[in-house]
Amino acid sequence: MKNKNVLILVPALIFLLVSCRENEDIATGSLQISETELEIEEEGGSFTVEVTSTSDFSITIPDSWIYLNSENDIYSSGPVSFSVAQNKGTDNRTGYLVFKNLDDTDTLTIKQKGSVDMFHDTFMEYSGPGLYGQNLESFTYKEFSSQYAVRSYTEKGVFDYSILSTEPAKYLVIKNIPSDIEEGDTIEPDILQNISSKIKPDSFSVEKISEGKIWLYNEYDRLGIIITEE
Repeated sequence: MKNKNVLILVPALIFLLVSCRENEDIATGSLQISETELEIEEEGGSFTVEVTSTSDFSITIPDSWIYLNSENDIYSSGPVSFSVAQNKGTDNRTGYLVFKNLDDTDTLTIKQKGSVDMFHDTFMEYSGPGLYGQNLESFTYKEFSSQYAVRSYTEKGVFDYSILSTEPAKYLVIKNIPSDIEEGDTIEPDILQNISSKIKPDSFSVEKISEGKIWLYNEYDRLGIIITEE
């Protein structure tokens, strides 16, 4: 009687094992990309990667300087086009595109070179208060002219610095500069000016403090400002 039960159970177990294996094969998908790493020059550009997936997949990009050239939420096997913005900074940077379907994930690593800053050393040789840019005409303070340089304290711990010109009518105002500023700091002042629409920096590094002057520099926009301490 026991042998009969065993004989009945063996085929049933084999059927269950085969069924489970078939279900696993159906549920398990795959995803592959043609490149796993790309090295890109500083100027950036548009690129394409081939994706082979057994099902639809999504793409996640954590970095704002990499973006897809389409606005789809879901993708299927085939070419995927994306763009990389110009790297205006001097540091190399690394970003990622993460491809994911229901059962598999693959990652494309983007390594982009930093740009060579040809303006920084030139700016550091200047000594007159004012605004200096690689791609714009300088606006500097000149004594005994139709210009005024004003340092004002708006609240405790910060000050504003302004250069005003009546002929021609131009102005540069750097607001909310920390009073305890030191070399090596990174500050985020507000910039008010009517000199150029190209001036939109969000932060400056404090490059040097010497002889009563402060050199501020933004490497992304190749923009420098010199102000006086008093």
